[in-house]
Amino acid sequence: MDRRPGLQALWVQMENNRVAALGGRSFVPPSSLPTIFTRAAVAAAVRELACSTEDRIGLTDDILRDGVLTFAMLISIRQPDHVVAFRRMRCLNRRPLDEENARKLLGDHAPSFLREQWVFQPYYFRRGHDVEIAPLEILPFIRSVDSQTSGGFGDIDKLEIHPALQDFYPSATGGVLVVRKTLRRVATVSEERRMAMYQNEKRCLRLINHPPHPHIVPLLSAYVYEGNCCMLFPLLEMDLKAFLERPTPYGRFRWSFTYFSALCGLASALAQVHNVQVSLEGDHVDLEGIGYHHDLRPANILVNAHSFLLADFGMGRIRVADDGSETPFKALSGDYVAPECMDERSFAGLGVGRAVDVWAFGCLVLEVMVYSYLGTSGLTRFRQERLTPGPSGFITDTFFHDGRGNIKQVVKEWIDVVAAQGHSTVGVLLQRLALSTLKPVQERPTSSMVCRCLSRINLDAHFSAAYDILAATVDEEARTDDRGSLMKMWFERERLHAFGVVLGLLTEATELAIPKFAELHGEKCVQILLEIFQKLSRPPGSGEHVETSSRLELGVAEETMDQLTVEPGDNGETLLEDEIQRLVQDLWFLLSSMESRKAERLWIHSMLDATSCVEKLDRMGQVLRSRRPAAYQQSAAMVTMKKIRLQMVNELTQEGDLGRLELQGDDIPQVDDQAALGHLMGVDRHGERVFVEVVHYDPSWDRIPPAERTVVMAQKAMGFNAKPKPSNLRVLDCVGFFENGNSSGSAGFSFVYQFPESIRTPDSTPSQGQRALMTLHQLLLLSAKKMRTDQHSTQPLLGDKFRLASLLAGFLGEFHGIGWLHENLHSNNVVFFEYEKDVENHGISAATSSTLCQPFVVGLDKVRPGGESWHTQGPAEHTDFPDYRHPDYQHTERFRVGYDYYSLGIMLLEIGLWTPLVAIAGRNQFSTLSPHKLRAMLVDRYLPRLGYRMGFTYQAVVDRLLSDKLDPEPRRQVPDAVAESKAFSAFMKQVIDPLEQLANGSI
Repeated sequence: MDRRPGLQALWVQMENNRVAALGGRSFVPPSSLPTIFTRAAVAAAVRELACSTEDRIGLTDDILRDGVLTFAMLISIRQPDHVVAFRRMRCLNRRPLDEENARKLLGDHAPSFLREQWVFQPYYFRRGHDVEIAPLEILPFIRSVDSQTSGGFGDIDKLEIHPALQDFYPSATGGVLVVRKTLRRVATVSEERRMAMYQNEKRCLRLINHPPHPHIVPLLSAYVYEGNCCMLFPLLEMDLKAFLERPTPYGRFRWSFTYFSALCGLASALAQVHNVQVSLEGDHVDLEGIGYHHDLRPANILVNAHSFLLADFGMGRIRVADDGSETPFKALSGDYVAPECMDERSFAGLGVGRAVDVWAFGCLVLEVMVYSYLGTSGLTRFRQERLTPGPSGFITDTFFHDGRGNIKQVVKEWIDVVAAQGHSTVGVLLQRLALSTLKPVQERPTSSMVCRCLSRINLDAHFSAAYDILAATVDEEARTDDRGSLMKMWFERERLHAFGVVLGLLTEATELAIPKFAELHGEKCVQILLEIFQKLSRPPGSGEHVETSSRLELGVAEETMDQLTVEPGDNGETLLEDEIQRLVQDLWFLLSSMESRKAERLWIHSMLDATSCVEKLDRMGQVLRSRRPAAYQQSAAMVTMKKIRLQMVNELTQEGDLGRLELQGDDIPQVDDQAALGHLMGVDRHGERVFVEVVHYDPSWDRIPPAERTVVMAQKAMGFNAKPKPSNLRVLDCVGFFENGNSSGSAGFSFVYQFPESIRTPDSTPSQGQRALMTLHQLLLLSAKKMRTDQHSTQPLLGDKFRLASLLAGFLGEFHGIGWLHENLHSNNVVFFEYEKDVENHGISAATSSTLCQPFVVGLDKVRPGGESWHTQGPAEHTDFPDYRHPDYQHTERFRVGYDYYSLGIMLLEIGLWTPLVAIAGRNQFSTLSPHKLRAMLVDRYLPRLGYRMGFTYQAVVDRLLSDKLDPEPRRQVPDAVAESKAFSAFMKQVIDPLEQLANGSI
């Protein structure tokens, strides 16, 4: 083959890619072959084969399609010419090749091929597989990371797997590290017993960890190889035994609240072990069982930078629920053995159940918290002091019980020591938990009860940490006189304080004031509190974190209040106080409306009660007006925002300017009281038909400065009448406005718009009973009704659907391009003035679908200029079309371009399916979905249907709009100008352009 350079080059490249495996064998990763066996390389090699001309015909294609692996094996054993025979015998893709066929094809070279084929087919580890691997196969372990450790029944190795030969971590590019547990053959254990142990541990791991629990170590894969029973697990940093021996805390455990988070997760894992529920309808699996661990100790708990994971289920079992959990106790090592495990006189094992795990968990909690507060020296003292004589008086032990079923007195004393550390309320709750878990078996709580208790403690610990550091930040800013942010941070401290009071945090009550809050929102709440703490923590190296006692008395010291003042911040960047405000607001969103109102009352009271100085209250009002969420806007934002408003408009728009646009009563003598789905029509004094849009008074107006409202109203009245109007800016010309009456429900303003010129005159006045306009929502409803009897005639032409979608996207592009946000896009605000009479009764059909090509967008009652400088009313509390609103708008309250994009996406989904959203969202199974779940349902169930109706391009456009793929930061509280600009650019390229191409296509 040396004289055939093409074949020789392939051989050399394969050898260069050969990887040494543990055990003395080697392999060539299949993933390396495509880069070696390119079309050009294979074609060159085929030209060098010793075969007839006709055998070369199509051989390159056949090899590339079916036989790269086989060709590589043949080249490796220096027999590439046999590839022709493999093709003739249809064996190019037959792998592994059996001995009989190998001898037929290769003769004396068959043994070499049979050995070499495994070099190119190393075993590929798949997550969740449980297999027996043939001895000839090569395992892709390429390195032993650490020395092997041995236990009573098995060995533990830390190994590296080639990244291309596993799917445990698909995105891995470097070596993948795992732990391998091997149950080896030992003389004292029968083969039957060894296999039973292996099967039992696998069963526990697979059933207990379903669904996967973040605090139970996952079984990545299990296999039997050369008689060894092996299980693979993720490699974590250390076990808890090694962790407790460290002189300094590891990772996030430098903060005491991390211990509670880790223990809470471990308790949740134990509860899942004790209550096994596996229901897989597709696999016909329905199991309700009782599990136990029975070997809970530090060596069997794994640790990462912030969590504990339950591991080693060698002693665990799962039983059917009806059988109970009692089982004979097996002699174990360690100090956590429960008193009911052995007879104090005979030391014989007794029947035990899940309660032994609860005892062991209580022991573990106590040792972990001793280490947390007092370090390794404290834990050593605790263990030494537990070394006391047993019942016989001759043998000493370090158990937590005295051998007579009672907790040792020294353990009680150490529980008191731990309870005295940290926050008093956390200590009291921790003391109750420890004492309850170390009670006699009949009085011991279940693991689920322990989990709920720890969730409560964990929430308290995180809340106190976040509150303390926020309070310390306020105190530090008061000392350094950082007046620009002091009052804003003080507000957030008081709001966080009110949140804690409403929940009943930092009280000695076992349960929270709000039932099931920890269960429903505890995890999310802890995440937000942790983020608050991390944002306020000092950078590493700047000193230790200040931990002070939390006090939940309302109010603030008068001397601190004296320093509160207002300074303008830099609106060009996100300030720390704005980030903290967003996070505290996220906590408030976890409360119900009633609980939120209670917290608001507490917060307002704490502020008003802080001072009686008018000047200070005036300063406080200025800062309140500068904050965005609705809770801050009880007073108008006139004083602080007037300067910003004047700077923005350069004093060009005044009340007098707006007065010139105000209409008198006789200007619009007739307004039709019969609204067409919320829209009004009228006739002006010249007899021309007009469209009337009522902007009802809303309490949210009070938080918009009157001067700014003047600007916005003037812009609504004048800003869209430019001539010539951009073709895609499909809004009506406004002729003015008039003020409505002040009766309840009708106060506000009515904006008057001209009809399109072609149907504006009295001659075109509709006949009795005929509407002057139709909305897209009405058309969809009519078609849905008609579809019950005829599924096809109510569909518009595909091209007209594309054109309507393109026009709406183009409108939004123009609207955003001139600096406005709509905030109220939905299909009832898309209207058509010119349509065939038949449409009114029968909806759209192929013959009348051209109606769709003349849409106008109305519903401008909420429109405003874009940008942070302009106030927003926030999401309306009452709306007939809430499902068009972006799910995050309720939480961010600050509108952004991406929210208009989402509303457009909903309309494009309606257009594509030609089905109104109400027909989908109003179904019984969907009517109670939250906004986020409704979106997920639409994306998962209805978006795929667009593909075969509208094509992939249209489907992809709607997906981008509904899935926030255009908005780089959809959850950001304050829309970033740069991000908004990027989103708009993406909208132009990824929405407007492809829709325009579809609209202009020959459909």
